[in-house]
Amino acid sequence: KKTKLANPIEDVEYINNTDYWDRLLIADHIKIDEFNIVSYYSEADNKFSEHLVKAINQTSKKITFSKVNMSDKTRENMAISIINNNQFEDMQYISMLNSLDFYWARGFKIDVSSVKVKKLIYAKIIRSTKDNLSEILNNHMVNLIDFVQVDIDNFCNLFREEDLYQFDVLLSLLNATELTDSQKKKIVDLSEQGISIRNLKVSSRVQQYILENKFSENDFVYILENYSTFSKIVQTIIYEKSISNIEKVIQEEIKMNIELLRDILAKEDLDDREIIFSHYIQLFNDDETIYYIRNLNYSEEFISLLKRGRPKFNKSSINRRILKDFKRRNWVTKIEEEDNYFRVQGRLILK
Repeated sequence: KKTKLANPIEDVEYINNTDYWDRLLIADHIKIDEFNIVSYYSEADNKFSEHLVKAINQTSKKITFSKVNMSDKTRENMAISIINNNQFEDMQYISMLNSLDFYWARGFKIDVSSVKVKKLIYAKIIRSTKDNLSEILNNHMVNLIDFVQVDIDNFCNLFREEDLYQFDVLLSLLNATELTDSQKKKIVDLSEQGISIRNLKVSSRVQQYILENKFSENDFVYILENYSTFSKIVQTIIYEKSISNIEKVIQEEIKMNIELLRDILAKEDLDDREIIFSHYIQLFNDDETIYYIRNLNYSEEFISLLKRGRPKFNKSSINRRILKDFKRRNWVTKIEEEDNYFRVQGRLILK
């Protein structure tokens, strides 16, 4: 039967026969404090045995090595032994390393779980330095978010350097759900090129920021076609871009979402509304088409045409496009070309 001493052994070194130490440790007869841990570790050829790790993990009080006299070399060796041991409970793991005043600044090599690496980053045992970021990027990408969140401003300063900057990494950070919008805006500022919002999983605020600051020209057609899928704040930016590039839109006959077209046609001081409508007339239903024919600056002859009139129209590209669409809608029976004008026979569409 296992028995327990009334008072654990305060100093394991009083037990001269070290062969008994393991048995005493397993039986909970040794006090788990910094002095006995160092003694046990030294006796075990500077290693943490499975039994010692278990005993440390079961101790509710944080273990520190602040009172033990050790050489710098011993402290470093002990820290390396601890840091590469996946079995330590996180609280004791970080507490012991902090008390040894151990940290990495010029790169690190470690073979522990990503959870442990995360703890080391947040405890600033893995410092926010260029060498450490390089190691993260090369071998611990799963912990990049942790590195960023500890000090995003420092990360941005480091990541800007030519030998660390990677556009694919930047995009992965923008897609990270752990980062806030303000953090993602700082990531956007790092980009050396336009950023497509097509496949980015970011908020409307970040989409807006990208469109205003790092717009990718390759997205121009995409945002015009998908205008209605964006939030109001993003639609405002898309609308402004479409207006400022309206000549390009017309010349290249870029496809546009009908809601965007309606918003553009509602801009009364826009000179090109008649041209725009003529290019996209086929997207509107009959009622809308008649509405715009009435309310834009078109010839009154279009209305008379829809009252079974037989007016003539100047030969212009705008008139040609509208009459072609009227023919498609079966609103006219005949279009004849005569010198510099079209002679058209309409149907009774309006009374």
